[in-house]
Amino acid sequence: MFPISVQSLIRSGVAILLSIMAANRSSYGQGLTYDPTFQQGSGLDNSPNEVNIFTVRVDDDDNIYACGFLKSYNGVLRSGFLRLLPDGSLDTQFCAGSGALSSVSLIDFQSDGRVILGGQMETFDGQPCFTLLRLNLDGTLDATFNTGITWDVTALTVLPNDEIVACGRGNFGDYYVKRFSADGVMDPSFSPIIDNTAWTMVAQADGKILLGGVFDTVNGLAVQELVRLHPDGSVDTTFDPPVNTTEIQIRAIAVQADGKILVSVPFSNGGFGPSRLLENGSMDPTFQSSLGALGGINELNVLPNGQVVVSGIVVDENFVQTSSVVIINGNGSVAQSTICGPFGFGYSTAVDSQGRIVVGGAFQNCDSEAANGLCRLIPCAETTYYADADGDGLGNEAAPWSACVQPPGHVLNATDCDDTTPSITGPVTWYLDGDGDGFGVIDQNLVACSQPMGYSATAGDCDDMDEFNYPDAPCDDDNPFTHFDRIRPDCTCAGQGVLVSPVVYLDVPLNDDGLMDATLLANGLLPTTEPYTAMGYQNFANGVGGFTTTPQMLDPDPLEPELQAVDWVIVELRSVSSPNTILAAAPGLLRRNGSITKANELTPSEFALELDEYFIAVRHRNHLGVMTLQPVNLDQPVPVVLDLSDGSTAVNGGSNALKPNGTKLALWPGDVRFNRNVQYAGQNNDRDPILVRIGGVVPTNTVQGYFNEDVNLDGVVKYTGTDNDRDKVLQTIGGVVPTNIRLDHLPN
Repeated sequence: MFPISVQSLIRSGVAILLSIMAANRSSYGQGLTYDPTFQQGSGLDNSPNEVNIFTVRVDDDDNIYACGFLKSYNGVLRSGFLRLLPDGSLDTQFCAGSGALSSVSLIDFQSDGRVILGGQMETFDGQPCFTLLRLNLDGTLDATFNTGITWDVTALTVLPNDEIVACGRGNFGDYYVKRFSADGVMDPSFSPIIDNTAWTMVAQADGKILLGGVFDTVNGLAVQELVRLHPDGSVDTTFDPPVNTTEIQIRAIAVQADGKILVSVPFSNGGFGPSRLLENGSMDPTFQSSLGALGGINELNVLPNGQVVVSGIVVDENFVQTSSVVIINGNGSVAQSTICGPFGFGYSTAVDSQGRIVVGGAFQNCDSEAANGLCRLIPCAETTYYADADGDGLGNEAAPWSACVQPPGHVLNATDCDDTTPSITGPVTWYLDGDGDGFGVIDQNLVACSQPMGYSATAGDCDDMDEFNYPDAPCDDDNPFTHFDRIRPDCTCAGQGVLVSPVVYLDVPLNDDGLMDATLLANGLLPTTEPYTAMGYQNFANGVGGFTTTPQMLDPDPLEPELQAVDWVIVELRSVSSPNTILAAAPGLLRRNGSITKANELTPSEFALELDEYFIAVRHRNHLGVMTLQPVNLDQPVPVVLDLSDGSTAVNGGSNALKPNGTKLALWPGDVRFNRNVQYAGQNNDRDPILVRIGGVVPTNTVQGYFNEDVNLDGVVKYTGTDNDRDKVLQTIGGVVPTNIRLDHLPN
């Protein structure tokens, strides 16, 4: 019964491994490696010894078809036949029934995409069927296709006109070569008589058919395992191939574009590998196979560039396998040998549009990766990698390794100065340092693993003849209002103002995660111009205000959402002797993490003042301001960080100055009039402006925009209802006595 067992193949000395279909690629002279993108999951069944894939094919969309002894795929029932999507997952919409009761061995396609199957099938999807059948486009049995045959199909091909030729054998020594119409009707006029099994079949461009196998006569004429038939089924007596003396059955035939014929056996005495015949069957003397001992070939395929894929098991003189796929040139010389793929028995492969090779057979691993009967290989050009013994990402030039994929512990570069120590990495660029100040000249350099005498690892010297003129060296910029003057990277001398970095939180937008919500920014309502000048604030250092920022500075880094701007604030420096005197003020952007930065860069607030002690205050347009209880010494080159939210910095007014909110202390909300108090009732209260903003008549109205009356900073002014702004004012004054007033604690 077909298919013959692996054991019988071994006994007969014929080891069948790979059969490759040619793909439209310019060159296959390269290696093959396991394709990790072919995601099978658990794949075919769970019992490796029970899985045998006899044929795999791919269609024009790179869908994969496989048949043989199989029961399920990733736990989904698929008996005898299945289709996979290009990523290796099961196509659950195709052939979703119970499948074939017995083995399916062969697959081919008609021009409309319908699948022709051959083998030993008795039923398909629970319906009685013939051993040569057709499936509809959804994978169900085509009941209109009735070939009427029950013998085992051993070879199959679909002709260009969609007619089908099938070879096979019965249970009682009967052998068949039959032709069927495109709809499965047997052609009685085509009935060659053959005395044994035909394993392979190829249709020539002129309509003649080549058969290979283990037969001795066709139509009563003596032939040995290779014959050519006319389209009517008669023997082409002009085709006279050599006698096969190798005792190896012919299982592969291929026809080149020039009409020459490749056959899987070595016809010459003592030869190995395939042979090539001229159109009349005589040996082609220009083809000399240079392969070593060959255990057997299952298919030969001619590639578009003229090279030939030889698929089988190449063994050494001790019959130990050395390769599974060999690519030879047009003259028979070896172009590429690849020791990879399934180390076992691979019955069939198919090449998709990307040159990836799907392999089916009886094996448990593929290129050292677990794979049960099915895997995919990808062509690759070998790359040189270098050992990285110390794991620093740099390789050892003295330890190269050529491979298709990156081996563990290897990298592409070969620049490690010491591969035994991870702290010693690759060579460094050194710069000539004539004056010995630690900075070199950028355009006078060399690369070396160790530091040469008279060179520095740091470039950018401002004057290599002046040891005191280098970046970050002290200097004097002649500006009395700047401090800590240093030579900048561009070699100019510049100082800085007094720096301070307060940390504050606004009560209403502060959430449970310890960050403030940037709702105004998210809704596109946060202005790029500070609002305080328009509100009458007159203490900015430039005297006119109008500071601006950019949309980029409002949300400077998508990977750091904590830096998104919540609103504009004012940072004030006040006199120690007269705290109600504002010596300098600057607008800033309050970030979600409580930090305050300049309007145009992510740096702390800066003031053109003497190095001295100052009270620090922070104000907001509808939250009460706060000020430090003690003066702060700002006489230092780095910004002073003042966290006013955690109690570490005492503030004027003590516990009444800030509102507890979770683990933080925040500014009190509700100062709608920006007059330094929160008042719910009476003259100049903060409640009435909210009503006026929404129209002053219908209390349920709302207004969207950037307004002081939007106490909770959600971009909507509401007088009543959920999350309204009026209640925030009432809550700040205590929530019980409406005539109460809450004042800030800034000096008058």
